Amino acid sequence: FASEEATKIRRKTAPLLETAGRIEDAAALFIEAADWGGLIRLILQAAPALLITQGRSEVLRSWLEGIPGEVSESNPELLYWHGACLLPINPTASRNCFQKAFDLFTMKHDRLGMLLSWSGGADVSMFEAEFKPMVKWLAYLDILQMEDFEFPTPEIESRVVMSIFNAMSFGQPDHPDIARWEERAFKLMQGSSDINLRVQNGLYLLAYY
Repeated sequence: FASEEATKIRRKTAPLLETAGRIEDAAALFIEAADWGGLIRLILQAAPALLITQGRSEVLRSWLEGIPGEVSESNPELLYWHGACLLPINPTASRNCFQKAFDLFTMKHDRLGMLLSWSGGADVSMFEAEFKPMVKWLAYLDILQMEDFEFPTPEIESRVVMSIFNAMSFGQPDHPDIARWEERAFKLMQGSSDINLRVQNGLYLLAYY
């Protein structure tokens, strides 16, 4: 086929593969066809399972880095997932992604996005054992308005609350609100159905105690 015809075929075929559950084959065709809208839709649907459930961050990262910078740099959701993929291998780049995502989510008044990117940015310090940046992230708490926010799932609430508590206990242990966040983190840990989250949060609480 001629190049233009082949591109049309790829763009028609990729969604069929996606519907059939062959997301890696679909992603490859989206990239070959430069169908960034289709690839972004697939990434945002598949990212939680790939990264959190299956631990396949390299696959997700390769898709994200296949998108042109001028597209990905303006999308806070993509920046968030890119930051999450980079967290264990390049903390500095990860923090930059979370910062950009946080700024864009703030401009959009997307509080859930702000909280998730804030959580990721604060968690970077736990990977690189560099706690000074946490003071900067704690300064953002005033604009997050946590008091009246309803989280979509208990798991997300537990992750965000634990990030806030960790930022205080490691970066600013004399913070006046630390006791309140410790109590909330402890209750969420006890009620969580995610055993990995319970173990991780329990270890952080133990270190604080």
